[in-house]
Amino acid sequence: MSAMAVVCIGGALLDRTFRLKAGFAAGTSNPATMSVGSGGVARNVAAALARLGVRAALAAAVGRDAAGDRICLELAALGVDVSRVSRMADAPTAEYAAVLDGATGALVGGFSALDAAEVAMDACIGGMIADLPAGALIFADANLSAKALAAVVAAARGGRRRLVLDAVSIAKSARLPRDLAGVGLLVLNADEAAAILGRQASAAALAEGLRARGAACVVVTCGSGGAVLADGEGVVSQSAMPVRVRSVTGAGDSLIAAMLWRMTLGETPRGALRWGVAAAGLATESEAAVPPELTAGFLAAALSRMPPP
Repeated sequence: MSAMAVVCIGGALLDRTFRLKAGFAAGTSNPATMSVGSGGVARNVAAALARLGVRAALAAAVGRDAAGDRICLELAALGVDVSRVSRMADAPTAEYAAVLDGATGALVGGFSALDAAEVAMDACIGGMIADLPAGALIFADANLSAKALAAVVAAARGGRRRLVLDAVSIAKSARLPRDLAGVGLLVLNADEAAAILGRQASAAALAEGLRARGAACVVVTCGSGGAVLADGEGVVSQSAMPVRVRSVTGAGDSLIAAMLWRMTLGETPRGALRWGVAAAGLATESEAAVPPELTAGFLAAALSRMPPP
């Protein structure tokens, strides 16, 4: 295990994935297969980090129900610290439903119900922040409310803690504070970046635009187009791994986990980008949100499939 712990703050929920048997038709019932598992960005990143050998903790809110038990037991079995998970007595564990194209694995639509968890996290975010271990790398996702995200970013300012943020979705990206000072690394896709900045532009221009708002480093992902990173040294790009996509669910979470893993080993985000894009590619080849085979050795071997930057 690496020496530095990562605390993941944000979404932990029940995932329902519907894979369409034919093309999607609006306004009517669509035949599909369904699978159920544990999900949520913060939960997925924590699970992937544990598989990569990183001491990880999850700070989230789940219900006192079977789904909440499942999330905590699965993570504990991987070695993730779940002592910061708040159990809601008066609300069920949040859920997310993803509808995937049966042929390509592309996301047709996603639907999340996290209101109760957001309220619970608002109530306890101050205590969670106060309890963060010194020197820990902090990851937070925009499943948190705008209020909770602002508190996490404020705690990171002044260099006291390193903070990585994920925008999660176009709708939830609006929760990020306009002033991103204190954010060490912001990860989001091109559509989310364009929504935040209110304009369409190249991935490089979007990354630089968000850097201008105070983030030290920004990674804009572009699906099969790879990813672009902007930092104090300029802009670099990384082409995607050639893959046969089965599901895009969790690809961004795997990218973040791999980058965090390399950062705990002393690499900069720029140095970690290649590992992250490789992990995202591997995730798309699996139907699991976090591929169980995503270990340090497996990821290292997969780098040979990566095209040059």
